[in-house]
Amino acid sequence: MSNQVKEAMNRGNNLLVVGVLVFLASGIFAEIFIENELLDKADDIFVTLMAITAVIWYLWGKNRFQYSWAPWSLLAITFVAKVLAFINERDDPAAVGDEFGVVIPLAVMVIVSGVILYRARKQAALPEAIPMPEIGQGHGVTR
Repeated sequence: MSNQVKEAMNRGNNLLVVGVLVFLASGIFAEIFIENELLDKADDIFVTLMAITAVIWYLWGKNRFQYSWAPWSLLAITFVAKVLAFINERDDPAAVGDEFGVVIPLAVMVIVSGVILYRARKQAALPEAIPMPEIGQGHGVTR
């Protein structure tokens, strides 16, 4: 497999996870200004910070072209933070409602992107393709 193909696959996998974090943060960002208690705002601020961290990681150097579990780790940390927020806000039905709508799709995305990265590890470890030798007109003899 050529390096260009590997880099394109890695870039797509990394962009998928970073894009999910940015999409999630953009949807949650308004909650920061709506929530009344600082503890209720903390998880939304944390998600926004994780998305900013993921974008910085993606744009830094050649990270986007490398096989890496870093963006997935940020996504998994975000999932854990939202689960903890869900547990923390379980006594307040109004506050827990927005967490419930985020935790389930986030869990699905953590699993799906984890499977994608796990299955892509073999392709990332393959050496660059070996060029085929040119074959001449005679029975496999090159000139």
